[in-house]
Amino acid sequence: MSGINPILIVDNLVKRFGGLYALNKVNLDVKEGEILCLIGPNGSGKTTLVNVITGVYKPSEGKIIFNGTEITGLKPNQIVKLGISRTYQIPRPFLSMTVVENVLVAALYGSKKRLSITDAKKKAEQVLEVVGYPKPKWNMPIKNESYINWKLIEIARALSTDPKLIFLDEPFAGLNPTEVDTSLEVVEKIHKELKVTIVLIEHLLRCVKKVAQRVVVLNNGIKIAEGSFEEVINNDQVKEAYLGEERAT
Repeated sequence: MSGINPILIVDNLVKRFGGLYALNKVNLDVKEGEILCLIGPNGSGKTTLVNVITGVYKPSEGKIIFNGTEITGLKPNQIVKLGISRTYQIPRPFLSMTVVENVLVAALYGSKKRLSITDAKKKAEQVLEVVGYPKPKWNMPIKNESYINWKLIEIARALSTDPKLIFLDEPFAGLNPTEVDTSLEVVEKIHKELKVTIVLIEHLLRCVKKVAQRVVVLNNGIKIAEGSFEEVINNDQVKEAYLGEERAT
């Protein structure tokens, strides 16, 4: 059950690139303990929103408040130490390192507490176990691992910083249906066992339907709907946004 109080508040957020509005007056709250799914057609502003919240981009206007503290405009390394972590659509492993070293580095430099190498390795092993990464492969070169394993490592790295809130940016992209089901189980497991608040950015609506406690829809940088999965999927604006995308393809 998610908490009543929001852990994250996004207030009238605007992001402009030149004269283009990538985000236009977006308001959003994320309740502590929930799984909130963020959906919308390609180019709707989902990843831009995550990038602004996590400090990759500075907002043009608006405020971002996390755990009662304004974090607007802070750098990514500052934000991760406050308790917000994220994954990327395309995994970014350090190819010269092993699996466990990739996660260890994230724990070492992303944790709020300063960790020793030994403690960072323990943390890395703990989260690799949580995401179900095969133990015999922990010390294998990451460059030899499969794409789904790269995706799992991406989640493990984000978890290694002990986040209160984690953004999962299309964790199922590029996976086959069986791999999607495996990864979906991991998302449900970390929510249940680690009690972490999750914002899931996703295109696969069957995954959204299964895990979302609430859904927010963006289109052309504007929030057009919010509610349960059934409410938003039957919303006329949402239908038009997705039909418009289909017509364009």
